[in-house]
Amino acid sequence: IDETAEQLARSAGGVVMNLEFDEPVEVVLAGSVWAKASCPELLKYFRYHLNNLTETGINTTVLTVPPATGAVIWALELFQSQFPDQETRDKITEAVTAKLELF
Repeated sequence: IDETAEQLARSAGGVVMNLEFDEPVEVVLAGSVWAKASCPELLKYFRYHLNNLTETGINTTVLTVPPATGAVIWALELFQSQFPDQETRDKITEAVTAKLELF
């Protein structure tokens, strides 16, 4: 688990170190490896290695909404030239979740 966590942290850390982000950097973990994990040790070791490799302020969050939600919010942001408020983001999350439940 530790070796896998370190390799994942190296990938994410490479992005953090080679792109310019304001601190703290928000790292959102998506996919079944994170969202459906039955063992919290992977996340614990990932956070440990990521913080050691980057030596910068990083917040990690496991995605709790359908991944498609971010794409819809981003499209709206581009269309309106501003980031949608929390109420609008909540409505988008509800709508995407409802659509996905149909499948």
